[in-house]
Amino acid sequence: MNLLEQNRIDEIYTRALDRGLARRRERLLQGLGNAFIDTLELSSIPADQLRFDLRDLNVRVRLIGDQLPLARWLRAAGDILAVSHPPDAAFFYGEADSLVIPAEPTITEVARDARDSLLKVRESAGDDWLPEALAAARNDLSGLLDRLFLLAVSKRFHDILHKFQMERLPSIQNQVTRDIVRDPQRRLGLGREVKALTAPIGDLRRSLEDLEGKPEHVEAQSWIDAFDDHRVTLETALAAGSYEGVANGLRNLRYMVKSSMSDLNLALGDASLLPIREVADSLREVAAQAPEPDDPNAARLRETATKLVELQKEIELLVRTHHAWQQYDDVLWQLEGNLIFDANSPEALANFEYFWGVVIKRLVRLAGEPAEAWFEEVSQHRKLFEENCPRPIVPPVAENARFAFSNFTWATRQQFLELDGRLDGRCKQLISIARPLSDLVKSP
Repeated sequence: MNLLEQNRIDEIYTRALDRGLARRRERLLQGLGNAFIDTLELSSIPADQLRFDLRDLNVRVRLIGDQLPLARWLRAAGDILAVSHPPDAAFFYGEADSLVIPAEPTITEVARDARDSLLKVRESAGDDWLPEALAAARNDLSGLLDRLFLLAVSKRFHDILHKFQMERLPSIQNQVTRDIVRDPQRRLGLGREVKALTAPIGDLRRSLEDLEGKPEHVEAQSWIDAFDDHRVTLETALAAGSYEGVANGLRNLRYMVKSSMSDLNLALGDASLLPIREVADSLREVAAQAPEPDDPNAARLRETATKLVELQKEIELLVRTHHAWQQYDDVLWQLEGNLIFDANSPEALANFEYFWGVVIKRLVRLAGEPAEAWFEEVSQHRKLFEENCPRPIVPPVAENARFAFSNFTWATRQQFLELDGRLDGRCKQLISIARPLSDLVKSP
C-alpha cells in the first residue's frame, strides 16, 4: 500500500530537488539505520536516487522507533530548510504530520502481497517492454531462483530429520538394551518402530521434488538410500537377536542423522544460499526498463523487490539463531551417546561431565538476558538430573538419572523445533514468491 498518493510524492520530489536535497541523502536518512538503508534501491545519479528513496519509503509501513520512515525523511527535510526556506520547511512538516500510521502487516501478509503482485505481472506479461526486459535478466534470475529452491529443499530435509529426532528416535533408543534380545515382546515392538522408519524415508524422497535433474538430487538420493540401508541392518540384527548388531546399527543411524542435520544447518547459514537481495536487485533492474516511471507492472516488480528484502531480514535473523541452536544440539547428540551407549565406560562418563558444562553455557546464551520463559522449565529438568546423577559420575548410571536427562534433552530440543517451525514458515513464504517469479522468468 502507498502512504501518500503519487501526485503528493511528485510534489515532494520536485520541491526537494529544487532545494538541492538530492545531495543531502545522508542527512535525510539519518536515524533510519544502516540495515534499513541497505534495503533501498540505489542509483549513481542523485536526482534518480531521490526519486527511488521516496518511492521506496512511500510503501514502508513498519515503524522505526515511533515513526514511519517516510515521516522521518520529511521531518529531516523540514529541519534542513527551516532557516533558509521556511515555507518549504512548513510544507515538508505538514506532509509528515498528515501521514496516518496504518496497521503494520505481518510478514505473512508481506509475502502474500508480493506473490499476488507477481501473479498480476504474469497475467499481463504481454506488455511490449516486459518480455524483452525479462529475457535480458533470465539467466541471472534463473540461477538465483535455483539457489532459493535449494535453500527450501535443505530446510525441508532438515525439518524431516528434526521431526524424526524428536518423535521416533527417542522411542527406538530407549528400547535398545541388552534385555531386548531375551524379550520377544520388546523385540517385536522395536521391530515395528524400525519398520515405521519407511515413513520419514518417504518424506525425505518427496522433499527433493524441486531438485529434479540437478546434481544435488543424485547426492541426496544416495544419502536416503544409505539411511534406508541402516534401517534394513537394524531389522536384520533384530531378527538375528544380536544386541551388538542392533546397537551398532543404531549408532550408525544416529551418526548419519546428526552429521546431516549439522551439514544442512551450515548450508542454511551460507549467505550464498540466500541470494534474496540479488533477486530484488534484478527485479528493480527489470522495472527500470519500463518506458514510463509509473508503469503498473514496473511498480509491482519494485514492490515485490521491497517485500523480498523485508522477508530476507527476518529469515537471516532466524538462520543465525538456528545456527546457534544447531551448535548446541551437536554437543547434545554426543552427550546422549555417552549416556545411552557407553554408560559403563568411565572415559565416556568423564567426557559427559566435561561437555555437560559446555551444553549448559550454550543453553544460558540461547535463553538470553533476561531469560526466556521456557528456560525455567528446562532448569527444573537440569536440577532433577544433577540431583539424580551426582558427580563424579560412575557406572552404572541410575535409571532415574537417564530418565531426567531424557526429559532435559526433549525440553530443550522442543525450543529448537519451534524455531525450526518459524524458519520453515518464512522459507515457505519465500518459495510462494519464487514460484510465480520463476514461471514469469521462464515464460517465452
